Amino acid sequence: FADEYVALVKATVPAMKKAQPGCFVMAGAVSGLWSASFAWQQWCFQKGVLQTGIDAWSVHPYSSKCPEDVMDSYAKVRAMMAAAGGPKDLPLLNSERGYPLGKAEGFAGGNLAQSKEYQAWHVVRQYLVDQLSDIRLTNWYEWSGKEGFSLYQAGTPLPAFTACQVMLAQLNGYHLERRIAVQRGRDFVLRYVNDKTGGVKLVAWAAPAPEDSPDHIPAHAADISVDAKGPLAVCSLYGDKSTLPASGGKVTVALTGAPQYLTIQPGR
Repeated sequence: FADEYVALVKATVPAMKKAQPGCFVMAGAVSGLWSASFAWQQWCFQKGVLQTGIDAWSVHPYSSKCPEDVMDSYAKVRAMMAAAGGPKDLPLLNSERGYPLGKAEGFAGGNLAQSKEYQAWHVVRQYLVDQLSDIRLTNWYEWSGKEGFSLYQAGTPLPAFTACQVMLAQLNGYHLERRIAVQRGRDFVLRYVNDKTGGVKLVAWAAPAPEDSPDHIPAHAADISVDAKGPLAVCSLYGDKSTLPASGGKVTVALTGAPQYLTIQPGR
C-alpha cells in the first residue's frame, strides 16, 4: 500500500499545515528495518513523500539483535532519502523500539533467565547509539503492559527503569561530542562534555558480533586514552560507585554489555 500511503500524506500534510502552521508532522514508522521495509521506503521516497512538507521520517528499528546492529540500517535509509532528493536536514527518528523479556518481536536472544539484565543494557544502549547516529528522537516501547517490553511490572520498577534513571542523572547537562576509537571495533566509548563546567563523561560498553545474542560478549579489558591523572570516578549501569586509576594518558576498563560512566573532572 505504498502508493496509497504516499497519496494520503500528500493530501493530509498541506491540510494540517494550513489548519495549524506550527504543527509537527512525522511520517513513515515502518516496523522493522529489513529487505521489505527498505523496498517500501524506497518506493515512497521515489514517489515524493519526502517533498510533501513533513518534518521528519520515522522508523521502528526492530529486526536486529542489539542496538548497535541498526547503525548500518539507519545509514541505508539516509542514503535512500538522499538519492530521492529529500531535504538534507530532514530528521530521522526512532519512534518505537523495545526489547522484550520473552520471545516476542525484537527479542535479543540469550538466556531467558538473564533477559531483565539484557533489557537494562539495551534500553540505555539504544539511546546512546541513536545519539551517535544523529537520531533526533528515541521512543521506548513501553512504559507498562503485558507484552514484556515494559519498564514497570505491577508497579515494580525493572532493572531497565533503574538503568534509565542512572543514565539521565549521569548525562544531565552533557552532550555527545564524539566516539573514541579503541582496539576492538565492537567496543563503544562515547565522550560527552559539559560546556558550562568543562566536565567530561565517558560511556563505555561492549557489543557482541553483528546479529549475535547479548550473552556472546567476551569479557575483556580495553585501554582508553584520557587526558587525566589520578583515579577516575566510575558509575555502573545501576548507580554503584567505584574508581579506576589513570596514568600514562590512559585508563584500563573492563568492558561488558552494561554501559558504565567515567567522570573526568575539569582541570584533572
